[in-house]
Amino acid sequence: MIVPWLFIVFLAPLYNRPDPQIGGWPFLWWYLFAWVFIQPIITYIVYKFIDKGGKS
Repeated sequence: MIVPWLFIVFLAPLYNRPDPQIGGWPFLWWYLFAWVFIQPIITYIVYKFIDKGGKS
């Protein structure tokens, strides 16, 4: 859960720009929107890594 937070908070000066645009959305918006899908994937991977021996 910390990885996306780090990318969103500390890299803000890098992605806070209008170009490139996708579908009329500036880079800032589609970068942040992409994290809506990236975060659950990262969480699932970490869950599977931690829960390897948890099934009986």
